[in-house]
Amino acid sequence: MAWNELTTAQMAAQTSSDVEGLGSVGITALASAALRGLSAAAIPGLSSVAIQVLSSAQVRGFTTAQVAAMRAEQVSAFTTVNIKGFSAEQLGVITTDVITSLESVDIAALSSVQMAGFTTRQLELFGATQVRAITQAAAPGLSATQLSSITTGFMEALSSAAVRGLTTAQIRQLSTALVRAIATEDLAGLAPTQVGAFSTAQVAALSTQQLIALSTANIKGLTAAGVGAIRSADLALIQAEDFAALSSGQLAGITTGQVGAISTEQIARLVRASIAGLGTSQVSLLSSDQLAALTTEAVPGLSSSQVQALGTAGLNALETADFTRLTATQIGVLTTTQVANLDTIDCSDALVPVGGIFYGADR
Repeated sequence: MAWNELTTAQMAAQTSSDVEGLGSVGITALASAALRGLSAAAIPGLSSVAIQVLSSAQVRGFTTAQVAAMRAEQVSAFTTVNIKGFSAEQLGVITTDVITSLESVDIAALSSVQMAGFTTRQLELFGATQVRAITQAAAPGLSATQLSSITTGFMEALSSAAVRGLTTAQIRQLSTALVRAIATEDLAGLAPTQVGAFSTAQVAALSTQQLIALSTANIKGLTAAGVGAIRSADLALIQAEDFAALSSGQLAGITTGQVGAISTEQIARLVRASIAGLGTSQVSLLSSDQLAALTTEAVPGLSSSQVQALGTAGLNALETADFTRLTATQIGVLTTTQVANLDTIDCSDALVPVGGIFYGADR
């Protein structure tokens, strides 16, 4: 009697030894329901050849008990085609002693829905090659529970594509240790929205190398609070062109403790639109060297309150060329004390009195 002629009762009576002779022709002729009729004890008898020719539908028909009974050689025999038949629930019952037999090419064929099925213990046992096989499409399937249990080694092994596949919700789930484990090249590949998902604690956990690795494009994603969480020593190391990419809203997040760390090269790259983001408390702390580094393009961007916050020392620190770029509105808010104490050598020829109010000479 052919295998496809066996009754449900007869299929259930088959032993592991009985199914060893079930070849590729015999197994492809079996309906999913017939395969489900095999006892879990009989499953270890299926040959690797039989496993390889299973259709996705037949794989999907296995019970969780049958999947849990599979041997390492059987798990490694699944192909990139029929592995797609597994449900998340089925993948979650592959025993921990054989999970490492799941080939990387098969893992690369899994969907995000399937990825969500792995237990935390299974993921802990994944080898680096298996982790690296997780695709960008599958990465969004990693749940909060899974992400809370993965190790730094797992994070380090994730490919750049997989890291780019993480959603903003997943990014927020990462522990500070996992964030610090993201490779610099992977961090540089994040989208601005992903960088924007970092909490202040996560930003503070980034290493100097990671911060330097942030590109001009993705540094724009940092929130104002995120900018304020950067260690002062690291803030000074951010490339000037990257610092220049920060918006006024982001610069507003710079803390008073960070102001002194801003380099003159970074200051020199600020533009009119961005400098407006610095608060008066921040502006008042700018050193003479920092103020001298402001460009003639940026100075007109200072608000009236910022100009007042400079104080006389701050105004005197401006280069004469920069001072002449002050607008009538900016000059108009200077106090008599500020004007009276201006450095006449640097600033007297930059101002002309009109109706008792000093205005820029070039206005």
